[in-house]
Amino acid sequence: METRFSRGCNIVFKRSVTLSSRVQCERPFLRRRTQILASSGARVTCNIRTLPSWNRRRRELDELLKQPDYNNEMGRPSRRTIFNVEDWKIHRSETRFIRHLSSTFNSEVLRDLWKPAALCGASATFLCTYELARSTWPETFGFLPSLCIGQLPFELTSAALGLLLVFRTDSSYSRWLDARGYLSGISSGTADACRAAVVWFNYEDERLVQGFVRWDKAFFKTVQHHLRGCESDADLERDLSEYLLPEEVGYTLIAHNRPSFVLQQLASIANNAQLNSDQHVALHEKLANLGEIVVQCERILTTPIPLSYTRFTNRFLMVWLLTLPMCLYRTCGLLSVPTEIAVALVLLGIEEVGVQIEEPFGILPIETLSELTVANLTYMEENREKVLGLLPKTRQFPNEKSGQVPVKGRNPSEAAAVYEIDSTAAAAAISSNFR
Repeated sequence: METRFSRGCNIVFKRSVTLSSRVQCERPFLRRRTQILASSGARVTCNIRTLPSWNRRRRELDELLKQPDYNNEMGRPSRRTIFNVEDWKIHRSETRFIRHLSSTFNSEVLRDLWKPAALCGASATFLCTYELARSTWPETFGFLPSLCIGQLPFELTSAALGLLLVFRTDSSYSRWLDARGYLSGISSGTADACRAAVVWFNYEDERLVQGFVRWDKAFFKTVQHHLRGCESDADLERDLSEYLLPEEVGYTLIAHNRPSFVLQQLASIANNAQLNSDQHVALHEKLANLGEIVVQCERILTTPIPLSYTRFTNRFLMVWLLTLPMCLYRTCGLLSVPTEIAVALVLLGIEEVGVQIEEPFGILPIETLSELTVANLTYMEENREKVLGLLPKTRQFPNEKSGQVPVKGRNPSEAAAVYEIDSTAAAAAISSNFR
């Protein structure tokens, strides 16, 4: 005999339900349909609407709270600023206080904090309502205890909270400062390597010079996407297509570590160039320094400030703010609500600034630095002959019509004659310029 209960039948089981016939139902909340063997031997099948377990609800809440704040992430590009002389004049002008105060409600930091600030405001509103009900209707709510406390607990803990926030922000700023220095090192390092290739490579190795400059331009772009963690390769493919050949772009995209792959290509080109041992060593040292800088950038990207420190600071700060109305009500009364919100925005804002600059590559203007570096490399490549032509006595190039032999193929006496500079004429020219 099989009996079906109606869909409106709500049955809630615990983890183990023991019937009179010693039949147990193990973890029935994981099943929609549960079969129970009754004592009479009848088979009962019912649709069960079970209550979710606490562990599952906690996991769902954790997953919900772990979702990234896309509004906050979309606002990070606006913080990638580059200053010029005029921007610095505006930045240090006397009207900066009024200008910054008037744009308070447009602050992205404050907009990102409306949820925790609203929670603190709700805490202050509840306490004010609770105490107001006790004082207004003592015959009804007079038996309730007062939640107000003195200022001593907050005076004792405010110094510790301030130290935690200061250390947190200072550590984040140190990471931001290091990252900015590393990006400047990449910019100067790529320009230095390109300059060495343009000057040291032989004049007949024009194909190697073009290849070296091409891969050197692509290096900063691969570093940019490597540190930003782009979701798709379409953006990187579009950027690399401006400098590399299609097959070179394909090999770069399938590489596990793209900056390292580009450095490997640069080292291969340097090995094929006709350089002396000192030039080989110097050029490979420049490439090795670039690789070391990339490793340091990866260290900042993959190792945050210890999570235990961050979690303890956040918990301490939120508990301190949520209980602060218990101290404010006796002094501020109903004004405890706006006071609580103002204090919360200030302290949470300090912590938010530290969190934003803890991962500095999302707010540093890598795109602008990359464009400036690529422009410098392009200038070096396009003006190679012009720059080298300014020093005819310090370097000789082969002349096919006259059959002139390069400096590298000359004997020591002829090479010394090529590099010889008339010091008397140079001194006379310098002295005439100062007259």
